[in-house]
Amino acid sequence: MNRSVSRRRSTVLALGTLVALPFQAGDLEIDAAYTLIGQASDDDRLTESTTGSADLFLAWEPGAGRLEAYIEANTSLRGSGVATRLPRSNADAGTALDADRSGRVQLSELKYSRTWAESFALTVGLLDPTVYLDATRIDNDENVQFLGASFVNNPTVEFPDYTLGAVSRIPMLDGRGRLTLLLAGSNGLADNPERSYSELLNVTDSTKGVFAAIETAVTTRAAAVKAGLWIHSADHTTLDGSRDNAHNRGIYATVGKRWGQWGSNIRAGAANREVSLADLFMSVSLQREAGRRTFGIAAARSRISPRSPLSLPSGSSHMEAYVRFDLTGSLQLTPSIQYLVNGAYDMTGTALDDDVWVASLRLHHVFLPRKR
Repeated sequence: MNRSVSRRRSTVLALGTLVALPFQAGDLEIDAAYTLIGQASDDDRLTESTTGSADLFLAWEPGAGRLEAYIEANTSLRGSGVATRLPRSNADAGTALDADRSGRVQLSELKYSRTWAESFALTVGLLDPTVYLDATRIDNDENVQFLGASFVNNPTVEFPDYTLGAVSRIPMLDGRGRLTLLLAGSNGLADNPERSYSELLNVTDSTKGVFAAIETAVTTRAAAVKAGLWIHSADHTTLDGSRDNAHNRGIYATVGKRWGQWGSNIRAGAANREVSLADLFMSVSLQREAGRRTFGIAAARSRISPRSPLSLPSGSSHMEAYVRFDLTGSLQLTPSIQYLVNGAYDMTGTALDDDVWVASLRLHHVFLPRKR
C-alpha cells in the first residue's frame, strides 16, 4: 500500500526518534539512528533533493550464539532530484524501496552467529555481503564517511542486496590474518522485480544462481591488506548481446594504512568485461582527524568495458571531499562536495551534463547502547 511522502518521512523520523533511546534489557541490545541529506547540483536538470533514512539494530545473545536483526526505512525517490537521477552521489538513498520506488520500512537482516573456541565464526540467515567483504576503515560507511557510492563499496563487485546466505571467518597467522568464505543467493531483496520476501525465498528459480566469495585479510593496528575472488552465477546477457547465460566474476583488493591522525586507503577491482559495464576500478582516499573534526578526500576511476556496443565514454571519474563536525557525542553534521565525470554513463549530454558538481549536507544522529 502506497503512502504519501509526508507520511513516509514522518514514519522515518518517528522510528528514529521513538526507538532511538539507550536501552538494554538483559541480553537484548538496541541501537538506532537516522540520517537526513540535502543535495543540490549545478546541472539545472537536477532538482534539489532531501532524503531520509532510519536504522534500527537489535541483538540478543541466547546462550553461546548471537541473534541480530536490522530494520531500515527510506524516503521515496521521485522526480528529477539529485539522489534519483544521479544515485552514485548518494549511497544512503533508496536502500529500502518497494517495487514502485516508494520508501518503506523493511527487515533487511536477520542472522544468527556463533563462535567456537574464540576463533572459528559462522553466520547464517538474511544478511548483507558487504558487511563481510571489501570492508575498509575510512571509506565504507555512507552515514559518517564518504557519501558517494564509489567510496562505499567496490563497484566492480556485483554484490547481491540483502540475501539468504552463510559466511564463515577463520583466523590465521596467529590472529593477524583472517579467511572469509561467503556463499549466498545471487538475488537479494532489491534484486527481484517485486522486491518481495516471497521472491527472496524462491531459491529454485532457474534464472537465479549463487554469489560466492573468498577473501584473505592481514590486519594490524597500523595497516590492513585484503584481497578476494568472487563469482555471481545468475544468468547475465553479455554486453554485445551474443549470450544470455554468461556469469560474472572478478577480483578485488584493498590496502589501508594509518599513521597518527591520518588514514589512507587504495581500493581496486576487475570484473568480467563481457557482462560488467564497469570492468576496472580504482580509488584512493585520505582522511585526517583533527579533534572534533574529520576531513576526507577521495578520487575514483572506472573503466567502461570495451565490449560495450553503446556510445559510452571510455571511463567515469568521481571525486569527493568532506568535513565532518562532531557536534555532540551522537550528532554529526557533514557538508561535502562531489565532482562526477560521466557519472550517469552518458556522453551525449541528453540525460545529464558530462561533468556535474553536487553539494551535500548530511545530518546523522546515532544513539549508542550502554556498555555492559
